[in-house]
Amino acid sequence: MKILHARKGENIRFIYESLQMLDYVVGGHERHWISKFIHLEIQMPSQAEQEKIAHFLTAIDDKIAQTGEIQSQYLVDFQAFICFFARIIYGF
Repeated sequence: MKILHARKGENIRFIYESLQMLDYVVGGHERHWISKFIHLEIQMPSQAEQEKIAHFLTAIDDKIAQTGEIQSQYLVDFQAFICFFARIIYGF
């Protein structure tokens, strides 16, 4: 396994988020980083901008996860309501 490190002055979260936006489908078991991404260039804004962007994208990821949790709870509540309603209607 190859572990990547950010260079000095580069925000690893910014790099991670940038790589997440690539339109690339992983297939097979080849070494994707070395064979596919070694020549990829990512435009790097200043370190302060990288941190702002990384923080913003992390906040969005957190909101998406939170929304998924809320939706899951709504589904559980809805299923409980349906079961309760079925018991009233059908006498289960």
